[in-house]
Amino acid sequence: DLPGCGRSQEPQHPWHVQEYMQFVVDFMDALGVKKWTTIAHSFGGRITFKLEARYPKKTEALILIAVAGIKHKKSIKVLIGNGLAKAGKAIFSLPVLNKLEPISRKILYKGLREKDYISTTGVMKETFKNVIEEYLKRYIPGIKKPTIVIWGTEDSYVPLSDGYYIHEHIPGSVIEVIHGAGHGIHKKMPKRLYQIVMHFINHK
Repeated sequence: DLPGCGRSQEPQHPWHVQEYMQFVVDFMDALGVKKWTTIAHSFGGRITFKLEARYPKKTEALILIAVAGIKHKKSIKVLIGNGLAKAGKAIFSLPVLNKLEPISRKILYKGLREKDYISTTGVMKETFKNVIEEYLKRYIPGIKKPTIVIWGTEDSYVPLSDGYYIHEHIPGSVIEVIHGAGHGIHKKMPKRLYQIVMHFINHK
């Protein structure tokens, strides 16, 4: 697990994608692994795009599964949500009502599908902000190695259009779209994902 995720300790200060990328490189060096095939899912895509720009010779091939990293303009729903959050902060700062502020904020972010954000605290909340604000799209066209892009048609977290963009901007890449799959392909359709990944590794 990456620092701040799963059972791993949180970093001592808020991290950016750069620190996560360097952590992966240092971790692999500590294991004595000089070259590898990267299998990235979701946030792992952000790390991968940065890693490929800084250390392109470290990896042999890329398997990108519903990866994040392309920053989009905020939707109307998010803009409205941000407005409500600011208004709510003022309202719930009043005596008595301030006790309701935590639960109201939680309900709001759940409505906006910001589950990752509401589940973080302290250092990791600032880290989350740093990570999602970074512009990584510019690194994608510079990737020049065997790559497969795997996406689900029902992904509600990272749009399928991102998958097609990545595929179109990485020369020679292939894309595999899994009908009916959401963001957690590895959890809902592990056998199908395994077949696709192993076929790619054996024929890259």
